Amino acid sequence: MRVFAFVGCVIASAFVWQSESYSQAQPKKSTAQEQQGQAAQSATPITLNLTVNPTIEKAPCDEECQRAEQRKNTREEDGLKTQMSATDAAWEAIKLNWFQAAVGAITLFVVGATFHQTKRTADAAVAAAKAADKSANAAEQQAESTRLNFEKTERPYIYVFGPKWFFVNPIEPGGLEPWAEYCIANFGKTPGRCEKVLLKMNICQTDEPDPPSPAPLDNNAVVNPVFEPTRRDDASRIRFPSEAPQFHDIGVINDRVLVSPILNPGDRVFLQIWLMYRGHFEQTYETRVTWIWDGSLRQFVYFRRDDPKYNRLT
Repeated sequence: MRVFAFVGCVIASAFVWQSESYSQAQPKKSTAQEQQGQAAQSATPITLNLTVNPTIEKAPCDEECQRAEQRKNTREEDGLKTQMSATDAAWEAIKLNWFQAAVGAITLFVVGATFHQTKRTADAAVAAAKAADKSANAAEQQAESTRLNFEKTERPYIYVFGPKWFFVNPIEPGGLEPWAEYCIANFGKTPGRCEKVLLKMNICQTDEPDPPSPAPLDNNAVVNPVFEPTRRDDASRIRFPSEAPQFHDIGVINDRVLVSPILNPGDRVFLQIWLMYRGHFEQTYETRVTWIWDGSLRQFVYFRRDDPKYNRLT
């Protein structure tokens, strides 16, 4: 709309300027015509009712006056022609300026219309690009969400279930060395392979246990590291440390004697089992479990269960 208003102003200004130029040129033409008429009137001879004596000769000044008059008329005619030529040239200039103003207005209109059309096209292209980018991002997020949900569903979940008591069995070879039992099982839908098995049982007087060490080569998870979805190792054993204190019996379960260690004041018994394993997606998962012996309950309990440093399931 601004372009159309500007074009209208340009055309109106051109017409006003043309009218003023023509009105200035027109009086000059009228003045020249009046001068021509006056010259013609002055050149018209005046008839006098006089009787000229043919015997009297013309005065020599008459011829000179006629020639002067003719020269005057010639000059006036030349001036009139010059003014007419100037008026025609001014009119031609006015028409040329009007034509140039019209061409400029049309050109400006075409340029403005082209600019607006180009801007609308560019805005539409930008909007389409933004919509396509938004759609692509939404599709990517949906694909990522689907992948994560699939991995969470179709992956192994290898857990460790902790021991409760210490056992001895006098009729077994080496059965008098107390041990604890723990369970490893895969509750996921796909197999998992144990890449690293760390475990340790130690007695110390510190508030936190020492880091676990690699499991011995005869450990079940080391000998057979692949855990199928149906695999469950229920009777994995870990021996009490060699510096074991004295024990006293607390009961019997399935021909096995339950014992409780007699600890010195300040002694703590920690048991740690950490597993690092992989699934089909080559992503590493981790299971950490840490227990501490509770002398009052005479069984193992979780040590700092909410601390991911010691208890973690990923």
